[in-house]
Amino acid sequence: MSKKHYISIEEGVSPYQVIQRGPDDRADIRFAGSTTAPNGTTVEARLLRYGKPTARFPWEAVGQVSHSAFGGLLPAVPTGGVYTLEVRASGKGSALATAACPGILVGDLWVLAGQSNMHGCGRLDAADIVEPNTLVHAFDMSDRWPSAKDAPTGSAPGWHSRARSCAIRACRSDSSPALSAGRPWTSGTPSR
Repeated sequence: MSKKHYISIEEGVSPYQVIQRGPDDRADIRFAGSTTAPNGTTVEARLLRYGKPTARFPWEAVGQVSHSAFGGLLPAVPTGGVYTLEVRASGKGSALATAACPGILVGDLWVLAGQSNMHGCGRLDAADIVEPNTLVHAFDMSDRWPSAKDAPTGSAPGWHSRARSCAIRACRSDSSPALSAGRPWTSGTPSR
C-alpha cells in the first residue's frame, strides 16, 4: 500500500487575497508551503479562472520539494480573477497530493481608514446601497480576505457600510473607493 501524502500552501498568497497589479496590469503570484512528499519530488502549479483551466497557466513545474518545503512563482498574472491557484506534488506520472487557494484577485488595493463611516455606521440613501460584488474583498482583523459585506448585524435600518458600497460602485466605474467615499464630504472632485 502506498503512503498518502499532503501538500499545503502556507505563505505568499491566501484564499480570497487581492494582489496589487503593477504598471503593466499584471502581478506575480508567489507561494510556498509544506508537503510530506519526498525530497526531490516535482511541485507543479496551475491557475484556474472562474473554476476553469487557463491556456496561459496550465500545469507547470515550479520547483522541487526540499526538507518538506516548496516554493513557486506564477509570473505576470493578468488583472482580474477570480483565480484559483492549484499546486500538486507529482511523482511517477501521478499526483501524490494536491491543494488549492481559491478566490484570488489581481487588481488594486485601497486603504480606507476611519472610524464610523468605514465600519458601517454611515447613513446612506437607498440609491447608495448596492448589492455585494465578488470582486470586492476586505482584509479583516483576523488576517483573512472575505468578500466585503454590509454593516454588522444589529445596525439600524438604512445604516450600511459606506466603504463597501463605494468600493462596489468604483468597480462599476472609473473611480476609486477612497474618492467615492470622500465625495459626500468635499466640495469638488479632484482632477485626474
